[in-house]
This record gives sequence, C-alpha cells and structure tokens, in this order.
Amino acid sequence: NPPQVCFTTPGFHRIRLVASNSINADTTQAYIRVWPLPIADAGRDTTICQDDTIRLEGRGGVDYSWSPVNFKNSPDLPNPRVFPENEIIYYLQVSDTNGCTGTDSIKVSVIKKPELKNIDSFICLDEEIVLDAGNPGFNYLWSTGATGKFIAALPGNYFVVVNNSCFTDTVKYTVTGKDCKLDFFIPNAFSPNGDGLNDTFAITGENISHINLQVFNRWGERVFNGSGISPAWDGRFGDMVCPGNAYVYLAEIVGAKSGKKTARGVITLIR
Repeated sequence: NPPQVCFTTPGFHRIRLVASNSINADTTQAYIRVWPLPIADAGRDTTICQDDTIRLEGRGGVDYSWSPVNFKNSPDLPNPRVFPENEIIYYLQVSDTNGCTGTDSIKVSVIKKPELKNIDSFICLDEEIVLDAGNPGFNYLWSTGATGKFIAALPGNYFVVVNNSCFTDTVKYTVTGKDCKLDFFIPNAFSPNGDGLNDTFAITGENISHINLQVFNRWGERVFNGSGISPAWDGRFGDMVCPGNAYVYLAEIVGAKSGKKTARGVITLIR
C-alpha cells in the first residue's frame, strides 16, 4: 500500500519498488513519463453592451468544455457565442491528446441601458425641487447646461441626455408650480336638519393639512372637539341635540406648506 505520488514536473521519472520480508529483499525499477498540462487560455476579460452577443475564444487544447452553459451554440466548441445579461465569469476546461486538462476563466462585464422615464412633479411656486437623472456611472447633460446627476429646478420643463460608451437616451421632466398659500372659509351659520344642505359646521379651503376645531356654548362648556383634515360638528353634544343659538369656535388651521393660522369667532346653529 504505497502512498500516492503527485509529479509536479513533466518528463521521465524513475520509480523503485523494494519488496522485503524478515529474511530477504528484492528491488525493481521502472520509468514513468509525465506529460505537461495543457495551458488553457479563455482570453482576456472584456466588456460588452447590453443585448449584444460575444464569441469566446478558447485555446490550448483539443477538447473544450465551457461553463455555465447558456450559449447560443455548443459549449464544447473552442469559440461558442454567448449572450450574457449581467456580469458573468465563464470557465474553460481544455484537454489535450494525452487526456490531461487545464483550466482558465474570463469575466464578461455588461454595460447596461439607462433606466429612464419621463417625470411630472408638482411644487409650490416659491419652491425648488431636486431633479435626479438616476443611472449612476453615466454621463449627464441637462437642458440647463449642468453635467451633474442632480440639478435644482423651479417650475418649468427640463430634459437630460444620459449616455455611456454604449447608449444615449433622453428623459423629460415637467415641473408644475401651484399656489400653496393657505386659504380657508369659515361659515357663520349652519342648520343640521338632515336635508343634506349645510348640515354640519366645518372649515373648508385649499392647502390644508390639519385642523383642530373646538366649539363652546354660552356658558363656556366645550360641546365639540375635533381634529383632522376636515373635522365637522353636527350640532350635538354627546347624545344631546344642542339648541339653536350662537356658539363660539376656536380653530387652528395648519397649512400643507405655509405654516398655521388661528381663527376664532361665532357660529350660529339654526333649528
């Protein structure tokens, strides 16, 4: 049971066998020819454009085997055509006439298309917005002349040309300005009679994000406390129907973009 031997250099190597027992020994020898390994060459790492194909160029053997197997033709060819969608490493194993094998690999990088879509944005008239061209690693040229990935923009129309060594594309941005001034209306009377008209006391308006509304009777008792986008008093206090009369309200109206305002006054409940 002699140990296995790995020959690290090609050529003729002499081996000797000694057989012995407790009385005698005998020796014999032989020569082993060690073939050199084939030098596999998968080619230099390369880069292609998305949706392109490339023909690999393998060398160094008489039989070839490429992996992973996603080729347009046989992976057993020295020069199969491939169509990678993402960066990938292809591995090549070659065999020579002696059955010896060698391996190599090649990395194929893929330059992606830009991911672009036209964008509509809405901002207040006195605000700016930051437009992002996306697609890091590309080159950019904005309609303003800027060449960075981001620009600060006021209401208007913009476009950016995005390109790399493979692709060029354009995306459009429409920035629409709107009046964000806090504007609201507070009625002075309501009639909760169930006719669907003016049945609740509520504050309405534009660019409101939140309202805190309180209503008090003539004795200072709070009969309503509501908050939200549009709290509304239906003329009741718990399970009781409040009588027709004048009531005092206190409201805090918070703007979506322009701070908050406080309003107080009298609302008349009509029965």
